[in-house]
Amino acid sequence: MVGRWLFLPLLLSHVSAQSFSVVVPETPVSGQLGGSVTLPCALSDNLDVRKLEVRWYRPSMYSSPALLYLNEKLDQSIADIKYQGRVSLPGPLEKGDVSLKLDDLRSSDLGMYMCHVSSDRWYDKNNVSLRMQGKAEQ
Repeated sequence: MVGRWLFLPLLLSHVSAQSFSVVVPETPVSGQLGGSVTLPCALSDNLDVRKLEVRWYRPSMYSSPALLYLNEKLDQSIADIKYQGRVSLPGPLEKGDVSLKLDDLRSSDLGMYMCHVSSDRWYDKNNVSLRMQGKAEQ
């Protein structure tokens, strides 16, 4: 009987990874040209994302994301070259934090970003708006 209970926590953690929600702020995030900004994004229930896929992309640019985290590492093979060396996931990933840190802000960075997280059985996405201080939104 004791052996059955040992597997219960493992089973519950696997089941919880099958459905989750991506949570972002409702208000735009402000950054300053040349500076750095973090676009907040997290999973409900602080679910560990290290085994999941995390994709940050601009609307209609799913195939060339600003950042792709896959197989427990950043994958730059299809990443948009405009973001290379300027993006990271500061985490902590094990607590569900998939916020995007964007360095050396440019005027072309202004606008909407999609935070997309997927497992083999489920996905969710949500958008975060970035505006520049002292610049009108386009």
